[in-house]
Amino acid sequence: MNSETSFYINPASFVSDQSIGLYDGAIGNAILLFLLSGSSGDGVYKEMALKLLDSVGNRIAAIQSTSFSDGLSGIGWGIEWIAQNDFLEIDTDEVLEEMDDFIYKSAIYSLTDDLSLATGILGAITYFHSRYTSKNRHSHIYKNIFFGGIGTVLVNRILDKGKYPDLISASKKYEEGELVTIGLVGVFLSHLLKIVSNNKKSPLEQALYDITGFIHKFLEQNTGNETGNETNGHKDVFLFLASCYYLCGRNHDLNIWQVRGISFIKEFQQKATSVKYKISKSIFLADLILQQPTETDLNDDEMPICLTSVTGKKIIQDVALQNKINFDTAVSLLLLR
Repeated sequence: MNSETSFYINPASFVSDQSIGLYDGAIGNAILLFLLSGSSGDGVYKEMALKLLDSVGNRIAAIQSTSFSDGLSGIGWGIEWIAQNDFLEIDTDEVLEEMDDFIYKSAIYSLTDDLSLATGILGAITYFHSRYTSKNRHSHIYKNIFFGGIGTVLVNRILDKGKYPDLISASKKYEEGELVTIGLVGVFLSHLLKIVSNNKKSPLEQALYDITGFIHKFLEQNTGNETGNETNGHKDVFLFLASCYYLCGRNHDLNIWQVRGISFIKEFQQKATSVKYKISKSIFLADLILQQPTETDLNDDEMPICLTSVTGKKIIQDVALQNKINFDTAVSLLLLR
């Protein structure tokens, strides 16, 4: 067992023959292996990560889906993430050139109403936002047109949907996936506003206030609620929304949202009485916000190991609490679910 990690992970456990996608496939596992390599100094992790990247390169031609969870948007985002975090020195403009064109055309001509990160509009714009923030030396077409082209088109779709009662209605009962999307849209808008210079209150900022207002009211209504009657999903979605609320405040530099977010996190953590809840996917992000490790009994036999599994999230949290990656970098991974 390495002294830098709270549990040992066999590098061979990360081999995936089923998928090369981000959430539960090779590109996501490569990210975890690079994190473990940087944290532990064990070169075996990096060697395995490079082998997984070779596997991605050999099999990517067969991928037609542009989804973020298991398609091209997520794979491209993963490659960009690896480059931006200095695990590989590559020119992503060259590596992702064909993928850029394919995803761009798919996103522009798509008529989907799906706002989700995993399979919808938010996944496409998250990919192009990562391309906008690339560290490549030369300017690139998708960096130049992010706000004037693809970014504007996709953000406007989110804003249009954000005003509809079916997204942030005070009267409906929500499925877990709908609530996750609301939280993620809020975090993305707050992050985007950090790089948009505008002295006047924009539709982007108004949408952020609408969404955080909804989250605040929703969480208040469920404080002290033992049955979670506002959602048909698992109770850990409340903890996820509380974390998103805090992140919106952190990104938008509003202390009151951060204070309220932490208060909500602590409130819903106190309800975490079952073992399953204590190792839910949301607990790792919440504990990172509180700067405390999540107590688990994970070991080398814990399966599956992938970017969005409980084990994957524990690895990300461990590396962040060791200060091997910064808070925002860890959050970008812990938000995936």
